[in-house]
Amino acid sequence: MAPDGLAVLHDRLIPGSKANIDHIAITPGGIWVIDAKRYKGGPQLKIEGGILRPRVERLLVGRRDCTKLVDGVLKQVDLVRDLVGMFRLPVCCASSKPTGP
Repeated sequence: MAPDGLAVLHDRLIPGSKANIDHIAITPGGIWVIDAKRYKGGPQLKIEGGILRPRVERLLVGRRDCTKLVDGVLKQVDLVRDLVGMFRLPVCCASSKPTGP
């Protein structure tokens, strides 16, 4: 049950692949691509380098390096953007919060 003006699509297959988009929320303010994962530990942005070495940013959840997940959800956003591009709606991404200590 969603309030007026909100529609949520779940587990949408990506054509030509075995991958899926976990959730797509369609709101008056835009379309949200939501990637849901369940990891233990809190999210942390780790930044290395920057002055003498190239700056490298990594997303850690607990001890797990989840940087590639960001790239994956951004590809999903691009797919949805391409599909709805003619309507000129904003497409954003969100990731569910990890659970556990």
